[in-house]
Amino acid sequence: MAKTRSAARRTNRALAALVLVVGCVSAGAAVSQYNRDDPPVDIEESIGVTAPADTNGKRPAEVGLSWFNHGFGTEQIDFDMPSLSCRSLSESITPDLCAVANTSYGDFMVAATEGFWDVSEFDDDGTTWVPLDFTVFVMRDDLAGTRALSVLDGSTEKAFTALPVSVDLYIARIASKDVIIIHQYLADEQQDAFAFKDSVQVISMSATGAPSVVATYEGHQLRIASSGSSLELSSLRYRSSNSNPNPQWFTRISVLPGNASGVPYLWNELVTSNDEQVPNGEGMKLAGSYTFPIRGPITSDL
Repeated sequence: MAKTRSAARRTNRALAALVLVVGCVSAGAAVSQYNRDDPPVDIEESIGVTAPADTNGKRPAEVGLSWFNHGFGTEQIDFDMPSLSCRSLSESITPDLCAVANTSYGDFMVAATEGFWDVSEFDDDGTTWVPLDFTVFVMRDDLAGTRALSVLDGSTEKAFTALPVSVDLYIARIASKDVIIIHQYLADEQQDAFAFKDSVQVISMSATGAPSVVATYEGHQLRIASSGSSLELSSLRYRSSNSNPNPQWFTRISVLPGNASGVPYLWNELVTSNDEQVPNGEGMKLAGSYTFPIRGPITSDL
Protein backbone atom coordinates (compact mmCIF):
# COMPACT_ATOMS: atom_id res chain seq x y z
CA MET A 1 0.00 0.00 0.00
CA ALA A 2 1.32 3.45 -0.86
CA LYS A 3 2.46 5.59 2.04
CA THR A 4 0.22 8.50 2.97
CA ARG A 5 0.77 11.19 5.59
CA SER A 6 -1.62 13.36 7.53
CA ALA A 7 -2.00 17.05 6.70
CA ALA A 8 -0.74 17.79 10.21
CA ARG A 9 2.53 16.01 9.53
CA ARG A 10 3.02 17.79 6.23
CA THR A 11 2.38 21.13 7.96
CA ASN A 12 4.66 20.26 10.85
CA ARG A 13 7.50 19.31 8.50
CA ALA A 14 7.16 22.62 6.69
CA LEU A 15 7.16 24.48 10.01
CA ALA A 16 10.17 22.49 11.17
CA ALA A 17 12.08 23.47 8.04
CA LEU A 18 11.21 27.11 8.75
CA VAL A 19 12.39 26.82 12.34
CA LEU A 20 15.75 25.53 11.12
CA VAL A 21 16.35 28.87 9.43
CA VAL A 22 16.73 30.53 12.82
CA GLY A 23 19.21 27.93 13.99
CA CYS A 24 17.25 25.25 15.82
CA VAL A 25 19.45 22.24 16.56
CA SER A 26 18.49 19.13 14.61
CA ALA A 27 17.66 15.93 16.41
CA GLY A 28 20.07 13.94 14.23
CA ALA A 29 23.50 12.50 14.84
CA ALA A 30 26.64 14.61 15.12
CA VAL A 31 28.26 15.59 11.83
CA SER A 32 31.87 15.27 10.80
CA GLN A 33 32.15 18.26 8.49
CA TYR A 34 34.56 18.68 5.58
CA ASN A 35 34.92 22.36 4.72
CA ARG A 36 36.43 24.07 1.78
CA ASP A 37 38.34 26.31 4.21
CA ASP A 38 39.92 23.29 5.89
CA PRO A 39 43.37 22.12 4.73
CA PRO A 40 43.14 20.05 1.53
CA VAL A 41 42.25 16.42 2.10
CA ASP A 42 44.53 13.84 0.53
CA ILE A 43 42.16 11.62 -1.44
CA GLU A 44 44.06 8.82 -3.13
CA GLU A 45 43.73 8.97 -6.89
CA SER A 46 44.43 5.25 -7.26
CA ILE A 47 44.01 2.41 -4.82
CA GLY A 48 43.48 -1.33 -4.71
CA VAL A 49 40.17 -1.07 -6.55
CA THR A 50 40.62 -1.13 -10.31
CA ALA A 51 38.29 -0.27 -13.16
CA PRO A 52 37.68 -2.91 -15.85
CA ALA A 53 40.21 -2.85 -18.67
CA ASP A 54 37.51 -3.69 -21.21
CA THR A 55 34.95 -0.87 -21.40
CA ASN A 56 32.85 -2.43 -24.13
CA GLY A 57 29.20 -2.43 -23.12
CA LYS A 58 29.10 1.06 -21.60
CA ARG A 59 25.74 2.80 -21.46
CA PRO A 60 24.33 5.91 -19.71
CA ALA A 61 24.40 5.50 -15.95
CA GLU A 62 21.15 4.82 -14.10
CA VAL A 63 19.55 8.00 -12.70
CA GLY A 64 15.92 6.88 -12.37
CA LEU A 65 16.28 6.32 -8.60
CA SER A 66 17.26 9.90 -7.79
CA TRP A 67 16.14 11.41 -4.50
CA PHE A 68 16.58 14.93 -5.89
CA ASN A 69 14.64 17.59 -7.76
CA HIS A 70 14.02 21.30 -7.37
CA GLY A 71 10.30 21.69 -6.96
CA PHE A 72 8.91 25.05 -5.91
CA GLY A 73 6.92 23.40 -3.12
CA THR A 74 10.14 22.76 -1.17
CA GLU A 75 11.66 25.19 1.32
CA GLN A 76 14.42 26.99 -0.60
CA ILE A 77 16.83 29.01 1.52
CA ASP A 78 19.97 30.95 0.61
CA PHE A 79 22.76 31.55 3.14
CA ASP A 80 25.16 34.48 3.31
CA MET A 81 28.76 33.24 3.25
CA PRO A 82 31.95 34.28 1.43
CA SER A 83 32.54 30.76 0.04
CA LEU A 84 30.94 27.36 0.42
CA SER A 85 31.72 26.12 3.92
CA CYS A 86 30.07 23.66 6.29
CA ARG A 87 31.43 25.78 9.12
CA SER A 88 29.65 28.88 7.79
CA LEU A 89 26.44 26.90 7.25
CA SER A 90 26.59 25.73 10.88
CA GLU A 91 26.30 29.34 12.00
CA SER A 92 22.70 29.29 10.72
CA ILE A 93 21.59 25.66 11.03
CA THR A 94 22.98 22.43 12.48
CA PRO A 95 23.30 19.92 9.62
CA ASP A 96 23.58 16.22 10.31
CA LEU A 97 25.78 15.80 7.24
CA CYS A 98 27.77 18.30 5.19
CA ALA A 99 30.55 18.22 2.58
CA VAL A 100 32.03 20.54 -0.05
CA ALA A 101 33.31 19.31 -3.42
CA ASN A 102 35.96 21.23 -5.38
CA THR A 103 36.09 21.07 -9.18
CA SER A 104 37.48 23.11 -12.05
CA TYR A 105 33.88 23.85 -13.08
CA GLY A 106 33.03 25.33 -9.66
CA ASP A 107 32.38 24.03 -6.16
CA PHE A 108 29.21 22.66 -4.62
CA MET A 109 28.06 21.70 -1.14
CA VAL A 110 25.70 18.96 0.04
CA ALA A 111 24.03 19.25 3.45
CA ALA A 112 21.45 17.04 5.16
CA THR A 113 19.22 17.52 8.19
CA GLU A 114 16.84 15.14 9.88
CA GLY A 115 13.32 16.38 9.16
CA PHE A 116 10.45 16.66 11.59
CA TRP A 117 8.74 13.42 12.58
CA ASP A 118 6.46 12.28 15.35
CA VAL A 119 6.22 8.73 16.65
CA SER A 120 2.49 9.26 17.14
CA GLU A 121 1.98 9.91 13.40
CA PHE A 122 1.93 6.99 11.01
CA ASP A 123 0.77 5.99 7.55
CA ASP A 124 -2.10 3.72 6.52
CA ASP A 125 0.03 0.68 7.34
CA GLY A 126 0.73 1.92 10.87
CA THR A 127 4.36 2.86 10.11
CA THR A 128 6.14 5.99 11.34
CA TRP A 129 8.72 7.38 8.91
CA VAL A 130 11.89 9.33 9.76
CA PRO A 131 12.97 11.75 6.96
CA LEU A 132 16.47 12.93 6.11
CA ASP A 133 16.34 16.01 3.89
CA PHE A 134 19.18 17.10 1.56
CA THR A 135 20.08 20.39 -0.12
CA VAL A 136 22.75 21.02 -2.75
CA PHE A 137 24.27 24.52 -2.83
CA VAL A 138 26.42 26.55 -5.23
CA MET A 139 27.85 30.05 -4.81
CA ARG A 140 26.20 32.95 -6.61
CA ASP A 141 27.10 36.64 -6.53
CA ASP A 142 24.43 38.07 -8.83
CA LEU A 143 21.37 40.16 -7.89
CA ALA A 144 21.46 39.73 -4.10
CA GLY A 145 25.15 39.53 -3.25
CA THR A 146 27.45 36.60 -2.49
CA ARG A 147 25.51 33.67 -1.08
CA ALA A 148 25.09 29.90 -1.05
CA LEU A 149 22.14 29.18 -3.31
CA SER A 150 20.11 25.97 -3.07
CA VAL A 151 19.85 24.37 -6.51
CA LEU A 152 18.72 20.81 -5.68
CA ASP A 153 16.57 19.37 -2.91
CA GLY A 154 16.24 15.73 -2.01
CA SER A 155 14.94 13.43 0.69
CA THR A 156 15.12 9.86 1.88
CA GLU A 157 13.32 8.23 4.78
CA LYS A 158 13.34 5.09 6.87
CA ALA A 159 10.64 3.33 8.83
CA PHE A 160 10.98 3.82 12.59
CA THR A 161 11.82 0.21 13.43
CA ALA A 162 14.60 -1.66 15.23
CA LEU A 163 16.49 -2.16 11.94
CA PRO A 164 19.68 0.00 12.06
CA VAL A 165 20.29 2.06 8.90
CA SER A 166 23.03 4.66 8.37
CA VAL A 167 23.83 7.25 5.70
CA ASP A 168 27.46 8.03 4.85
CA LEU A 169 28.59 11.11 2.93
CA TYR A 170 31.79 10.60 0.91
CA ILE A 171 34.01 12.73 -1.31
CA ALA A 172 35.82 10.92 -4.12
CA ARG A 173 38.26 12.38 -6.60
CA ILE A 174 37.43 11.00 -10.03
CA ALA A 175 39.57 12.16 -12.94
CA SER A 176 40.94 14.98 -10.72
CA LYS A 177 37.49 16.32 -9.84
CA ASP A 178 35.58 15.88 -6.58
CA VAL A 179 32.25 14.09 -6.59
CA ILE A 180 29.98 13.51 -3.59
CA ILE A 181 28.50 10.11 -2.85
CA ILE A 182 25.56 9.44 -0.52
CA HIS A 183 25.45 5.83 0.68
CA GLN A 184 22.45 4.58 2.67
CA TYR A 185 22.93 1.07 4.01
CA LEU A 186 22.02 -1.55 6.59
CA ALA A 187 24.43 -0.74 9.43
CA ASP A 188 24.44 -4.11 11.22
CA GLU A 189 26.26 -6.76 9.19
CA GLN A 190 24.73 -9.46 11.39
CA GLN A 191 21.29 -8.62 9.98
CA ASP A 192 19.94 -10.36 6.90
CA ALA A 193 21.38 -8.47 3.92
CA PHE A 194 18.06 -8.90 2.10
CA ALA A 195 16.09 -7.24 4.92
CA PHE A 196 16.90 -3.77 3.55
CA LYS A 197 17.70 -2.35 0.14
CA ASP A 198 20.78 -0.08 0.25
CA SER A 199 21.04 3.04 -1.93
CA VAL A 200 23.75 5.14 -3.59
CA GLN A 201 23.41 8.65 -5.03
CA VAL A 202 26.32 10.21 -6.94
CA ILE A 203 26.43 14.01 -7.43
CA SER A 204 28.92 15.63 -9.80
CA MET A 205 29.50 19.13 -11.15
CA SER A 206 28.76 19.34 -14.86
CA ALA A 207 30.86 21.23 -17.39
CA THR A 208 28.18 23.95 -17.31
CA GLY A 209 28.71 24.56 -13.59
CA ALA A 210 25.56 22.80 -12.37
CA PRO A 211 25.74 19.99 -9.78
CA SER A 212 23.72 17.06 -11.08
CA VAL A 213 22.75 13.59 -9.96
CA VAL A 214 24.74 11.42 -12.38
CA ALA A 215 24.20 7.89 -11.01
CA THR A 216 21.74 6.19 -8.64
CA TYR A 217 21.58 2.57 -7.54
CA GLU A 218 19.81 0.27 -5.12
CA GLY A 219 20.89 -3.18 -4.02
CA HIS A 220 21.51 -5.51 -1.13
CA GLN A 221 24.82 -5.23 0.70
CA LEU A 222 25.66 -2.41 -1.71
CA ARG A 223 29.31 -1.32 -1.48
CA ILE A 224 31.17 1.51 -3.23
CA ALA A 225 34.81 2.53 -3.67
CA SER A 226 36.93 4.70 -5.96
CA SER A 227 39.59 3.59 -8.44
CA GLY A 228 40.57 7.20 -9.17
CA SER A 229 39.09 7.01 -12.67
CA SER A 230 35.76 5.38 -11.79
CA LEU A 231 33.44 4.47 -8.96
CA GLU A 232 33.21 0.73 -8.37
CA LEU A 233 30.05 -0.79 -6.87
CA SER A 234 29.06 -4.29 -5.84
CA SER A 235 25.66 -5.62 -4.83
CA LEU A 236 24.96 -9.09 -3.42
CA ARG A 237 23.22 -11.19 -6.06
CA TYR A 238 23.09 -14.44 -4.10
CA ARG A 239 24.99 -16.00 -1.23
CA SER A 240 26.15 -19.47 -0.34
CA SER A 241 23.90 -21.54 1.91
CA ASN A 242 23.10 -25.14 2.77
CA SER A 243 20.91 -25.36 -0.30
CA ASN A 244 23.32 -23.34 -2.48
CA PRO A 245 26.94 -24.34 -1.88
CA ASN A 246 28.28 -22.09 -4.65
CA PRO A 247 30.32 -19.05 -3.57
CA GLN A 248 28.39 -15.82 -3.06
CA TRP A 249 28.11 -13.77 -6.23
CA PHE A 250 27.96 -10.02 -6.80
CA THR A 251 26.69 -7.73 -9.51
CA ARG A 252 29.52 -5.29 -10.24
CA ILE A 253 29.02 -1.84 -11.74
CA SER A 254 31.72 0.61 -12.86
CA VAL A 255 30.53 4.22 -13.08
CA LEU A 256 32.69 6.51 -15.20
CA PRO A 257 32.59 10.19 -16.22
CA GLY A 258 31.32 10.86 -19.71
CA ASN A 259 33.41 11.17 -22.82
CA ALA A 260 36.08 13.79 -23.41
CA SER A 261 33.73 16.04 -25.41
CA GLY A 262 32.46 17.44 -22.11
CA VAL A 263 28.79 16.62 -22.65
CA PRO A 264 27.05 18.03 -19.56
CA TYR A 265 25.66 15.62 -16.99
CA LEU A 266 26.81 12.48 -18.81
CA TRP A 267 28.23 9.54 -16.85
CA ASN A 268 28.38 5.96 -18.05
CA GLU A 269 28.03 2.56 -16.41
CA LEU A 270 29.46 -0.85 -17.17
CA VAL A 271 27.77 -3.90 -15.63
CA THR A 272 29.42 -7.26 -14.97
CA SER A 273 29.52 -9.83 -12.15
CA ASN A 274 32.03 -11.86 -10.12
CA ASP A 275 32.64 -13.31 -6.65
CA GLU A 276 34.49 -10.25 -5.29
CA GLN A 277 32.84 -7.64 -3.07
CA VAL A 278 34.05 -4.06 -3.36
CA PRO A 279 35.94 -2.91 -0.22
CA ASN A 280 33.55 -0.19 0.93
CA GLY A 281 34.89 3.36 1.15
CA GLU A 282 38.36 2.70 -0.28
CA GLY A 283 39.88 5.63 -2.15
CA MET A 284 37.27 8.05 -0.77
CA LYS A 285 37.07 10.57 2.08
CA LEU A 286 34.32 9.96 4.65
CA ALA A 287 32.91 13.42 5.37
CA GLY A 288 30.27 12.31 7.87
CA SER A 289 27.87 9.58 8.95
CA TYR A 290 24.28 9.71 10.19
CA THR A 291 22.24 6.90 11.77
CA PHE A 292 18.46 6.92 11.72
CA PRO A 293 16.73 6.69 15.13
CA ILE A 294 15.63 3.15 15.88
CA ARG A 295 12.78 1.80 17.94
CA GLY A 296 13.95 0.02 21.08
CA PRO A 297 12.34 -3.08 22.53
CA ILE A 298 8.83 -2.61 23.83
CA THR A 299 8.76 -2.97 27.60
CA SER A 300 5.91 -3.24 30.06
CA ASP A 301 5.30 -0.71 32.82
CA LEU A 302 3.91 -3.45 35.06
